Amino acid sequence: MSRILVIDDDSQIRKMLRKMLATAGYAVAEARDGAQALDIQAREPADMIITDIIMPVKGGIDTIQEFTEKYPGVKIIAMSGGGFLGAEDHLTIPQRMGVVHTFAKPLEREKILSAVKDLLDQPCA
Repeated sequence: MSRILVIDDDSQIRKMLRKMLATAGYAVAEARDGAQALDIQAREPADMIITDIIMPVKGGIDTIQEFTEKYPGVKIIAMSGGGFLGAEDHLTIPQRMGVVHTFAKPLEREKILSAVKDLLDQPCA
């Protein structure tokens, strides 16, 4: 069973993603920011992270960079609700970092599940 770590400072988003992914058969862990996610990853490695971009303590860009360096086999999906800029503007940076699947909030269930399956079906780089 693939393990996915959901990283978002919004507990409702984490809860929604946990329920959606668990129902689809994945093991799911949650973190409120990138710092907590890295602690969790060190103890209980995930195959994939789904991370928000704008978060306190350690945001998504720093989180993606650190996961890429420390855990190169981990698949990454980025999401954003916007902030001062629109969500699409915040998602261009992860795309430049090599994140293939990025999503603006609100999230669409079928698109997220399709992206998760697509990435987990790919061999590790």
